[in-house]
Amino acid sequence: MPQISVNRLNNGGYQLLDRVANGSLAANQRSYRHWFNTTLDPLDPARAFAIPALYQHGNSSFDIRRGPGLASADAALGRRFPVGERLRLPMRLDVFNLLNQTNFALPNRILRVESADIISHTSTSARQLEVLARVKW
Repeated sequence: MPQISVNRLNNGGYQLLDRVANGSLAANQRSYRHWFNTTLDPLDPARAFAIPALYQHGNSSFDIRRGPGLASADAALGRRFPVGERLRLPMRLDVFNLLNQTNFALPNRILRVESADIISHTSTSARQLEVLARVKW
């Protein structure tokens, strides 16, 4: 849902843009620093959005942009060890984001600012390991 940085509706909220074209970049042109076409210049034939007229809503809708995908693999390994006759020691290892895949979050949706279409954070954390041990009797 790309929005414009200055609200020309005078409604105290946000303003959607007019959608002119798709605006998606080819896969080999996308990066975390430039994810979709943010040009609003009326003379640019490759622009995807236009600024609506003063006090008018744009025709763009919500959820029209796709961000980078999400891939994560989690794993768990556990075993019970007998300790004496009555005691047991269950141990478990949990691994989150096993492959340590970087999953980028959605790009900034506000146009006409310096950080427009830049992905500035990740949506998942890096690999995490958890070890659990407890005594059962």
